[in-house]
Amino acid sequence: MRNDNKITRKRQPVVFSFLLLANLALLALTGCQNDSDSGGSSEADAPPEIGALTLKRLPAQNAFTARWETAGAAPSGLSYELVYNESGTAPAAEASGYPAADREYTVSGGLTGGATYHVWVRSVLESARGPWSAEKSIKLLRDETGITFRIELFDQTRFGVVQNDTVRVILPVNTPAPWLFSPRLSLAEGAALASGSPASGAEQDFSDPANPVRYTVIAENGREQIYTVDMSIGDESGMEILWNTALPDLEGPLMLSRSGEENRSFITTVYEKCTWYVDGLLKGSNTSYRLRAVDYPAGTHFLTLNAYVRYGVDLVPWSGELVFTVTD
Repeated sequence: MRNDNKITRKRQPVVFSFLLLANLALLALTGCQNDSDSGGSSEADAPPEIGALTLKRLPAQNAFTARWETAGAAPSGLSYELVYNESGTAPAAEASGYPAADREYTVSGGLTGGATYHVWVRSVLESARGPWSAEKSIKLLRDETGITFRIELFDQTRFGVVQNDTVRVILPVNTPAPWLFSPRLSLAEGAALASGSPASGAEQDFSDPANPVRYTVIAENGREQIYTVDMSIGDESGMEILWNTALPDLEGPLMLSRSGEENRSFITTVYEKCTWYVDGLLKGSNTSYRLRAVDYPAGTHFLTLNAYVRYGVDLVPWSGELVFTVTD
């Protein structure tokens, strides 16, 4: 017997399955895009790299200015960091630098004239830091204006003592007037005499204290220093100092042997604010000074004491000089 109650199954359209899959894919793609837009820093938010970096010395100073450009557009809130050193060692990625709000930074203070400095810069955007730039270096010009002053007198070389901007020269009591000398000058490395300043070796008259001779020295970086020569007759009593009582009394000129490593000590209780010089170079600033033969080459040298003598409540300046000879 035939059963007419047969159930007929309807086949679902294939189109629905395709639409469902397409919607799921679209949702997944949209979610990824949203995560990319809101999830921290993308390439579009990364700080731009540093492009051209230039360094320029500041005139008459131990200082320089760094200027730079970014390789791309500078977004709002962008700042910078700068690192410099003498070693040339590149900074690590995690290293911090000097902060700079603009694309310019002046480095000054604690720099050495004649030294070479290496510089790197990077950009900073919020907490993200860009890579350090390529290294750029600059050599500062020397700042020294030192001078050594020597004259020939009685077949001996005598040195002037440089104190700040004054060159003090002590002459023996029997030095005849007028004081016509042709000083030989030695200057610090890179320094030169200014145009119009007396040349080294040119004869000058140092007799008139009201019209002193002046020398203008220009450092390599352009800084100028004017030195005034103060020439005068020394104290007639000579070098009034007290020898260390443990040493024998001196008779005749002072002779020191380098091979014997001989020393002499000077102690004074008469003078105040003492400064000791050998051949015009400062060696000490106490009431005592120890002279060592091994510190000087063989030949004749000059020990100078500049100090003050107290007369009542007044302090009167005093200078004395002692010639000593070093032998091998």
